[in-house]
Amino acid sequence: MDYKKFQIWVRRTGNIFPSYSDSHNLDFNRPVRRLASIIRIIEFPVKLDYADFEVYTEGSRVGDNVGYAVCTFKNNALSPPFCFKLEPLNTVLKAELFAIYFAACCALENGHKISIYTDSLLSIQILRSPNTKSDFVIKIKEKLSKALSAYTG
Repeated sequence: MDYKKFQIWVRRTGNIFPSYSDSHNLDFNRPVRRLASIIRIIEFPVKLDYADFEVYTEGSRVGDNVGYAVCTFKNNALSPPFCFKLEPLNTVLKAELFAIYFAACCALENGHKISIYTDSLLSIQILRSPNTKSDFVIKIKEKLSKALSAYTG
């Protein structure tokens, strides 16, 4: 059931996820020097004032099963969570990053201002690093930068 929800969402958003969630399509490095400084160096606000939603992200692995979940709250009421399964060769870190990417894409697509909460310190450190070369991480940084600039002026 959750997989069908994911397929519907992917079709609706222009098929942005399969190339990264498929273990056969490996991530690659991009030259960092060509990136705009606003993407290379992202300053996350401690908390966004007047956010439309609070979004909690989680990635995990149980045996060969890897996945992530995104839970959205508005006025302390939980909306139906999004849960997705990834290919078995993906890591928990990649699942954590997918959850953040999904949240940012949803916010941009729907024009919402959100506060994202994650328990993955490593994900935050990777996203803050100006020297990250991973194409997947750079795509996340581009989405986050676009979302931040849309709401901070």
